[in-house]
Amino acid sequence: GKYRLQIGEYGEREAAIAFGGGLIEDQLAFRFSGEHKEADGFIENLTLKQPGNAREDQLYRLKFLLTPDALPDLSAQLSYTHAENERGLNWINNPNYGNASKEFSVYSHAYVYNNLANKQFYDADLVSLKLDYLLNDVWNFTSVTTYSTVDDGSIRDADGTAEELSRNNWNTSIDTFSQELRLTFDYENLQGIVGAYYFNEDIGSKTIGLSSLSLDRAGLDDEFLMRNYGLDAGTAGLVMAQYDAFNPALYVNTGETTTEVTSYALFTDFVYQITEQWDIYAGLRFDREEQKNADNSTVALNNGHLLPDPASYQGTPYQGIIPLITGLNAFIHNSVENANGTTPLVDASFDTVLPKIGVSYHWNEDLTTSFTFQQGYRSGGVGTNTATATAYQYDPEYTNNYEFSLRSTWLEGALVANANIFYIDWTDQQVRIQLSGNVYDSETKNAGSSKLQGFELELNYQVNSQFKLYSSIGQAKSEFTEFLVAAPKSNTKTSGISAVNGDDVYDLSGRSFADPPEWTGNIGATYTADNGLFANVSANYASTSPGYINPYISGHEPGHEYYDVQNDSRTLVNMQLGYEWDSIGVYLLGSNIFDKEYLEYNGEERLTIGQPRQLSLSVRGSF
Repeated sequence: GKYRLQIGEYGEREAAIAFGGGLIEDQLAFRFSGEHKEADGFIENLTLKQPGNAREDQLYRLKFLLTPDALPDLSAQLSYTHAENERGLNWINNPNYGNASKEFSVYSHAYVYNNLANKQFYDADLVSLKLDYLLNDVWNFTSVTTYSTVDDGSIRDADGTAEELSRNNWNTSIDTFSQELRLTFDYENLQGIVGAYYFNEDIGSKTIGLSSLSLDRAGLDDEFLMRNYGLDAGTAGLVMAQYDAFNPALYVNTGETTTEVTSYALFTDFVYQITEQWDIYAGLRFDREEQKNADNSTVALNNGHLLPDPASYQGTPYQGIIPLITGLNAFIHNSVENANGTTPLVDASFDTVLPKIGVSYHWNEDLTTSFTFQQGYRSGGVGTNTATATAYQYDPEYTNNYEFSLRSTWLEGALVANANIFYIDWTDQQVRIQLSGNVYDSETKNAGSSKLQGFELELNYQVNSQFKLYSSIGQAKSEFTEFLVAAPKSNTKTSGISAVNGDDVYDLSGRSFADPPEWTGNIGATYTADNGLFANVSANYASTSPGYINPYISGHEPGHEYYDVQNDSRTLVNMQLGYEWDSIGVYLLGSNIFDKEYLEYNGEERLTIGQPRQLSLSVRGSF
């Protein structure tokens, strides 16, 4: 067996063990592994006086392998996995928000102020059974059966302040069953697979949240009264002042969504050696998916008792504004009532046939080049907007994938050089997009079309038995070639290119995908001495990337520092230094050892800072 114990900065604590053995000689064996990880994190909640991004993870696996003497061509593997994790969120309140001097370092002010501890959790159980049966020297049969249950959710303080202005609770339960049957064959010049797949999933999502919306963000301000009621500026200001105790509006939104997904697939894949140099390969997959969807959502005003009472103005100097107050109160109540009229979800079905074809040329035993074309597909689905507790649907996405690859070894196998050049053409790409300044107000939308192109180069060089070098570099340049997205007018301050059904429509064509950097790379070296000394040092690089797909949701005009924020580029250096004996090793681990400061997500009110330097001590051994 093996074990690992580890402690480190920021309250890091880890323990892991794995062991196994035979239960019936040469017929039945088992293996168990488990690990537990905890950390306090590097963010402090000043309101709750506790860590803001603490985490705890557990993972346990148990496997049995049966190879009965009575059926020597059969092997059966039964596996059980249990996983749990709970963790806080990595964002902090921007200490310079509203501070023109920008005097505070965000890295030395890793604080949050929410009065509700943010956390997300995951609890899963998975059982799988794999059967392999050798039919003859050419054909093999495999069956894979799986069943899993997942409980996934989060608790979030959406306003991020010490006040009770908004909170969101979200929970999803998922039960999944799948069955795959496949036949593989291996003739002299032809190898391949033929199979069938069945999948059924039941998903139930529940959300409940307290949200806040300022009246000006809802479009109810002095200008609204002057424009729609012909009031002068003084009277409009007087009327709006009567709503100071009520503003912002607090409302409770609840939502429940159920989805059943059933899919079927038939597939085949083969490789044929035409000559010693030329191979061709091809595949075909037919998918059919059926969805049954239902949802229910409600919205209720939580602080309606703070609305001004028209009757209280009777017989006062402000008696003349009674009709206005009455009308505005009715407008607010009607707006909340109208929010309950959500569009019902509809059942859906999707069919697709996905081809694959390619060719390889073996220049010699050490050099092969290949070209592959294949189509990809991801089905549509149902999601829940956590901020509004409303359900929505999105359509399938399709891709055409083109890839040229090179695989090679040099210097009698000491140097491995691999490369890929790729181009992906998307239709109706599924994109997670934020609809407002509220970080939880996001939905999956379908972009009209987009593309991703780039390359990857990887080198590994075994200098000698003790010293190894490795490096890689990659570019992934993305672009939405056609992407129009609608966002509610109440959620944005800037205007779109047009308006549809009361929403602003923004043209995001020409923009790149958010978050993933265009350029990445790494370089490293590993040294393993005969006397037990071990060392590994590596550096990895990521270029800048856009923080938003839609910069207009910032509420600022082009040119403003927070209009189109960029996530920082960074080069991080990591290391492992250790000494290894026959059955035990001691290691000093360091991540971001030069304590590079960078923003993983750059925002106006909230930021996600990169993990600071962390040193850990690890003991690993065998028994």
